[in-house]
Amino acid sequence: MEPKKYLSVKDMPKDYPFFTQGSLRHMIYENKNNIKKTMIKIGGRLFFDVQRFENWIDEQRMEK
Repeated sequence: MEPKKYLSVKDMPKDYPFFTQGSLRHMIYENKNNIKKTMIKIGGRLFFDVQRFENWIDEQRMEK
């Protein structure tokens, strides 16, 4: 079993360059499309569970 991967809001744009820190923070603040379900909070800092985030991205597909 592979260990889970977590990334901070600051580090997310390095792996997902189509998101900026600002856009992520805005989506978190507004909880756009329930993005908070992809996150954990440790010691006051927010981290994305990468697997959940990728699943969340797949859920955002638009129907034709």
